[in-house]
Amino acid sequence: LPGWTNMNSSTAASPGRWQQPRHTLNFKVKNIYQILFFLLCFVSAAGQKFSIAADKMNILYADVDNPIKIAVENYPINSIVVKTNNGKISRNDGYYTYFTNQIGTADIILYRKLNGKLKEIGRSTFRVKLIPYPTAKVGPSSGGRIQGIVLKHQQFIRADYDFIDIDVRTPIDSFTVNIIPSDTCFFKQIKNYSNKFSQELIDALSGIKKDYIVIFKEIFAKRYNGEIIELDPIYFIIRD
Repeated sequence: LPGWTNMNSSTAASPGRWQQPRHTLNFKVKNIYQILFFLLCFVSAAGQKFSIAADKMNILYADVDNPIKIAVENYPINSIVVKTNNGKISRNDGYYTYFTNQIGTADIILYRKLNGKLKEIGRSTFRVKLIPYPTAKVGPSSGGRIQGIVLKHQQFIRADYDFIDIDVRTPIDSFTVNIIPSDTCFFKQIKNYSNKFSQELIDALSGIKKDYIVIFKEIFAKRYNGEIIELDPIYFIIRD
């Protein structure tokens, strides 16, 4: 068949033998906008209450800017000095940002100025981790059984961050799609550039039927610094 490859030929790759790509680059992002939902309160030896809020329980992320919110009872924010033993903390318009390139732990320490000296109010310890790889998704899913009509109406592939509240762009640079019918030993392979489906791919997906297998593989995404990473493939089985 024109444009289709015989799966029994020596040059055809068997879906059952495909292996998921090995990641060789750690995925990091430059900008992060975090949702503040965890508030950790302490009381110092003098009974001074304070709070330090981060996005994900007590986790901060390396190589990104982490917004944090700090408040101390009965003290204006401009009388508070904030330090850390891992990385640096900057302040801009009343907001604090934490940054480090070292994973592990970090203490964020609050001081107040007293007679020209710094007196510690209290501290909070955070875990510092690398941001995990994003997950490639098409439509509502990253794989599994999917309605044919749902897949036919998709026009883009994207990279999502599961379980982490971040807003960062990780554009898909290119990917390859294999469409494998259930009633033949031939399959169609299409190379797509950019995250938008080409007309060739849209036309090919319009003909998928029940029990077809559609595989998005060789998914390459671009990091904030221009480096390319390969994401895990997506395996779909058309259910109707």
